[in-house]
Amino acid sequence: MHIIVSGKVQGVGYRWFIVQKAIELNITGWIRNLSNDSVELTAHGSKSDIETFIDWVKIGPPRARVTAIDCSDFEANTVPESFSVR
Repeated sequence: MHIIVSGKVQGVGYRWFIVQKAIELNITGWIRNLSNDSVELTAHGSKSDIETFIDWVKIGPPRARVTAIDCSDFEANTVPESFSVR
């Protein structure tokens, strides 16, 4: 999955929250801040784990306020071995 998250998602521990959830759910991929104050991430894993992960992406940590997410499928040339912050 390729996901863009909008709202109050920078400066609130959002990326590190997502890394922890990814590790818990055996999701691989990456996350990074974008210049427009949104966050971009990729996620690779089983369908059920991805669905649970997206539920957490919608919530974020307590200080975050997610207002929108845009999810799309994509074909990756290589699948990462872990989940990282870029």
